[in-house]
Amino acid sequence: VLFYRLLQLLQLTEYVAFACLVIFAAGFPLVYYASETKQYSLEVLASVAAYILYYRYHQTDNRLKLLSYALAGALMVWFSYSAVFVLFSVAVIHLFELLLKRQWKKAFPFLAVYSVWGLSFAANYLLIIYPNGLKSADIVNMWLDGFAPLPPRSVGDLKWYGISLYTAFRYPLNLNWDFLSPWVPAMLQVSFVGLCFFFLGMVWLAKTDRQKLALFGLPILITLVVSGLHRYPFTERFLLFLVPHFIIFIGVGADLFYQYTIRYSKAATYVVIVLLIMPPVIDLIQEDHFGGWKRREVKKGIAFMERNRQRGEFVFTNGIASAFHYYNAVYNHNWPCEVVTQEQILNKTKEVTTRIDSLSDGHRSFWVLVAGDLDENSGNNHRADFLRFFQSNFRQVQQFRAKGVFVGAFMARKDSTEAR
Repeated sequence: VLFYRLLQLLQLTEYVAFACLVIFAAGFPLVYYASETKQYSLEVLASVAAYILYYRYHQTDNRLKLLSYALAGALMVWFSYSAVFVLFSVAVIHLFELLLKRQWKKAFPFLAVYSVWGLSFAANYLLIIYPNGLKSADIVNMWLDGFAPLPPRSVGDLKWYGISLYTAFRYPLNLNWDFLSPWVPAMLQVSFVGLCFFFLGMVWLAKTDRQKLALFGLPILITLVVSGLHRYPFTERFLLFLVPHFIIFIGVGADLFYQYTIRYSKAATYVVIVLLIMPPVIDLIQEDHFGGWKRREVKKGIAFMERNRQRGEFVFTNGIASAFHYYNAVYNHNWPCEVVTQEQILNKTKEVTTRIDSLSDGHRSFWVLVAGDLDENSGNNHRADFLRFFQSNFRQVQQFRAKGVFVGAFMARKDSTEAR
């Protein structure tokens, strides 16, 4: 609702605004994280709310409204870390605009408002972010591929930006034509319509409304810079809060295209807009495809184990099957379980098999739960490697598959001929 209101404030054509809303509402990354108890959906809300607040209050001189504006931004940074990128952009662009127009009397009250935002973030940074996040080398190492190479020193560094734009259109924008896989190569699945509208929108705003270009473009630039400092990954779910920014640029480009071509051919214009919104709509209709590689039906796997698992049998999981351990505790199953890491399988194969035999001794059988995409055609698929290890070293006697999850029962001794 708020995003559609923002599109109206930007005065996009009704048809284009509706298309942008479809992209926003149907895209599975936004739907997925709206259903999770994680912060990312709040970050999207904060991005949209920050712009709604700006358009509502940026011309006011009412003290009560200015106070509301100050408190709203100050509270926002405690519910969304990425909100500071948007709020900082709003503050800088607004103050720069006021100073450029020499509106000194208006600038000082807003300087006070934005100072409150800054002080609130400083408190958050010192009390929470710095002590808990920035000191964790493990977190930084986990996302090394998501940090922008700044400054780019090679052709490979420059390629990183192109690849990152491609992956952003795939996830979290959900605009690439992934449903054409495996018939069409990955690079040809990119949303060429979306990319053209995205760049067209930025070029058009650079000519007609630089303030708006900066307002929605600066958060993207800041995120890239902070990424280059190894403080915020420019990848995957961390970009969810930027989805409204990308869609707005796409919407501006689509609006320009719509207004120019509608006079010549309504049918062709509508077809192009439909091609833009087709990927998220198809994903939404195809229930099995919805969610992509992020979707993991772990609870279905647990239900299968409840029906077939014998008392005392051990459960081994891969590293990203954290949902299993959560439900194991929440449902009071308390099944004996252990995580087997990829590193253990690659470097300590014999030790792992010996440990599995010792933990499973007396039951002759154990369970394996693998979370994640098991598509063996994809390169560097450690989930498939994980499962292959168990299938090579032990005898599988039962299995169950659902989207993003594999559950199997194995015999603890490979040479055993005993049937389950």
